[in-house]
Amino acid sequence: MPRSAPLDDWPKDMPELLPFLPLVCVAWSDGILSAAEIAAIRDRVAAQDWLDEDARSALADWLNPDLPPSGPCLDGAQGPPALAASRPRRR
Repeated sequence: MPRSAPLDDWPKDMPELLPFLPLVCVAWSDGILSAAEIAAIRDRVAAQDWLDEDARSALADWLNPDLPPSGPCLDGAQGPPALAASRPRRR
């Protein structure tokens, strides 16, 4: 059984990655990351000249088909903590 990378470990110190979090979750939603999905996300990332190499590297880690994420993103819960923490709180 392959290891998994919990999305709880999404890099909270890189808020610039939050726009990509839904793409990563949707790509992994069926538990399999296809070559077409990887290519589509990598193309989108490559077009973002404002992303530095650390951010690009972090995204590449989440696009490793041998290391699928686990946790809220795939469980259909309220969403990964990184995304939940960025939402305004309701009163």
